[in-house]
Amino acid sequence: MNAHSGALLILLAACAALGASLREEVPPGDQLELHASVSTTHYDEETVLHWRRQGQLFVSLEGRGSLSFPEVRALRRTLLSAPPGRDRLPALLGLTPEAFRAHHIDLTYEQFLARAEQVATGAAPSGGLYGRASASFELRLDDLRVSSQGWPRAYMLPWRIGPTESYSPTVPAAFAALLAPKDAGVPFLDGRRYWEEEFWTDGRAWRQP
Repeated sequence: MNAHSGALLILLAACAALGASLREEVPPGDQLELHASVSTTHYDEETVLHWRRQGQLFVSLEGRGSLSFPEVRALRRTLLSAPPGRDRLPALLGLTPEAFRAHHIDLTYEQFLARAEQVATGAAPSGGLYGRASASFELRLDDLRVSSQGWPRAYMLPWRIGPTESYSPTVPAAFAALLAPKDAGVPFLDGRRYWEEEFWTDGRAWRQP
């Protein structure tokens, strides 16, 4: 192999790497759709939103304004890079040994964490809702599907991102950024207040199944 051939191979490899990077950075299509719903014994709410690409903008069909192409690209990158995070769940929710001791919970710390994880993932109900209750969120960004469903709960963990699962609060935060405060299910997307304050006195969460 001469020097010119070697240089050409290096250039081709660099171009291939750049092409792969661009494919990862740029959404392959032109559609963004979001569906959110909450159903309880007392009420049903639903929000369905669509954005379609027009030039360098994704324009809302519901009159919610527009998103720039870089904003949608950043949204895709945020969702794809969300860490799994299940092993860090206690820290993410602020369930430290210090907080546990301060609230005088009549369980071992291991039992407490197991119960908290049930509440965080919807395996145990929380928040004072009784009877029939469910919530679902789904976002489709062309080929990418992100979703969560089940009992209404703070942060709606875990989230399915394509074939993977994430416990990162960055995912519900990305959903909340696309919704208005009064849209269906928005209070469940920000779990800070619940896990910092309400969880410790939530009788529904602490009731044994």
